[in-house]
This record gives sequence, C-alpha cells and structure tokens, in this order.
Amino acid sequence: MRRFAQMIRFLTVIKVGRDEGFDPDFHKGIMYFPLVGFIIGIIAYLAFLILNIFTFNLSQVVVFLGRGQEVMAYRGASRLLFDLFLAVLVVIMNVYLSGGLHLDGFSDTSDAFYSYRTREKMLDIMKDSRVGNQALINTICLILWKVVVYSILIYSKMSILIVIIPMISRLTATDMTFRSKTPRSEGMGNAFIGKSRFIDVLTPHIYIVLLSVIMFYVCGKLEPITSLFGLEILVSMSLDRFVTLIILYLFAAFVTSVFVRRTSYKKIDGITGDVLGFGIEFSEAIILLVSFIALGYLIY
Repeated sequence: MRRFAQMIRFLTVIKVGRDEGFDPDFHKGIMYFPLVGFIIGIIAYLAFLILNIFTFNLSQVVVFLGRGQEVMAYRGASRLLFDLFLAVLVVIMNVYLSGGLHLDGFSDTSDAFYSYRTREKMLDIMKDSRVGNQALINTICLILWKVVVYSILIYSKMSILIVIIPMISRLTATDMTFRSKTPRSEGMGNAFIGKSRFIDVLTPHIYIVLLSVIMFYVCGKLEPITSLFGLEILVSMSLDRFVTLIILYLFAAFVTSVFVRRTSYKKIDGITGDVLGFGIEFSEAIILLVSFIALGYLIY
C-alpha cells in the first residue's frame, strides 16, 4: 500500500499518505500505473454519475410542474448533446486529476518527433517548456477525439468504460519500460525505464482482467437502482463479449507500446518520461478507436 500511495502522489494531484523520502525500490511501483488509472477513472465516473443524476432529478421536477411533454422532447432530441457535455467533463477530470502530466509528455514528444531534427535537438525540444505548432495541433485533435468517442460510449449505454479505459491505457507505459533504455542521464522517466521486471509487467494484466470482470458484475447488480434515475451504465452484453472487449483493449495497448517504443528508438535511441506520457495518451486514443469499431459488433 505504501508504494501504491507513492504512485498516486507521483502520477496525480491526489495527496495520500506521506512522503517518506528516497526509496531505492521506487521503480517497483510501475506495476501500479494501471491501478492509478483505475482510481482516476472511478473519480471521473463518480462526477459523471452525480451530474447525470442531478439533471435527471431536475427534469423530473419540471415534469411535476406540468411541462412533461416539453421535457421528454428535450431529453430525446438533446440527449446526444448532453452526453457530449458529460464527455467533456470526463476528459477534463482525467486531465485535472493527472495534473496534465501525460498530456504534457504527449505535446513535448509531438513537437520533438515531428521536427525531423537530430537526436540531440529532439531531446532539447522535449525539455523546452514552450508549445510548438505540432504539439498544439496534435493535442487539440486528441482531445476532440476523446470527447467525441466518450460521448458515443455514454450515449450507447456503456459509460462504465470511463473507468476501464484510463486503467488499460496506462498499461502501455508499464510495457514500454520493460527492457528499455533512456538516452538521458537524468529525468523522471529514468526511475522506471529499463528497471521493470517481468512480474511488474505481468501483474497489471492479471488485475486489469479481474477488476474489469468485477466491474461487470457490480454494474449488473446496480442496474435496477441506476435505472430509477434514468441512467443505464451497462447495456445488455454477455460476459464473454465483455471479456473479448477487454482482451482487444489489452492487445491494442500492447501494439501501441511496441509501435511507440520502436518509433522512439529510431528517433532518439531510447525512451524518456515524455515518451511514456505520449504512449499513455496515444494508447487511450487507439483504445477509443477500438471501442468505436468493436461496440457495434459486441453490443446486442
């Protein structure tokens, strides 16, 4: 639990436990990266649920006051627009809770890799606090993509994926650090790069599947309660199809980690903390793409 608390403090703005100073085994906390993503997803999801329930109750008050037909028309015609607003909330919560750490790495890496400069110049660009054109363009496209797909997931009654996707996307960083090297002598990423063990990579895969299945059963039990507030968090999907979706996510995260790692090795002969952040954000985008394609085949 102490090392898990360290990872929460390191990867988020949440301050839990106390700082106990230098830890020579700090790198072993890499196995908790996805679990931190799970915590972020849970908090973002709670905010989503509260806002959704609040607006439902507000509409019920208006119905009671005699404007039922207008409200029903509003909820039908504007549902997708409201889900878009909820998706914006989810994306903002993810960025805020992580302190923008991974998004910063995404923008810095975008500027460096698309500069087509020498290895040394790319590393200098990553250190530069200024945001270039390529970083701005890529970040805007990334956020727009997240908002659109998350709104579709919410509209499709699969909002529970708000919890699962941030967890699996951080698995990419865990995979990337295994048997890797860094071109820098110092940096935040150096605490993990090349130091993760096989058990550190295997353990998250196991608990991701277990947590996902638990969430599936919890959602099934809560469905009668949440439906009273007009909220469906999990459509009719069998367990085998849900597990298939999780396996697709894990495969997408693995492929993304291999792709980003190879690209980084070609560009700067190793990976850095910024590249790990890029991998997490890029992985989430790919997982959302998998969701967009796969849900049409997996939802009844």
